Amino acid sequence: MTTAFILTRAEWNFARTGEGWAASLVDKGLAVFDEDGGITLGQELRLIAEEAVSADAEEREPGVFALRGGRFCMLIEPYRLIPDALKISLYKDEKSLVEAIKGRDERIDGETAG
Repeated sequence: MTTAFILTRAEWNFARTGEGWAASLVDKGLAVFDEDGGITLGQELRLIAEEAVSADAEEREPGVFALRGGRFCMLIEPYRLIPDALKISLYKDEKSLVEAIKGRDERIDGETAG
């Protein structure tokens, strides 16, 4: 099973670094405002961001990254339907990630050929 998040680049940057402002994460239910008015990531997004920061990353093509972490793997790619957004797909293991990359490559090859 795959889980995917669609986040803006600003939201993803905030999740990974804590820099910037991403109140939209609160609207998406991925963060809350703390008592000081700051943003605190929810547990799920915090774990994903921590894994992304510590994972082995391979740039498959410009802006497309395959990450192999200790708990799970990820594929991060631009989300074409929303400008300046990313699709962050989570996979249970490296085998699932490799299959997803292969499917993605075949889909893109089919789009460019047709």
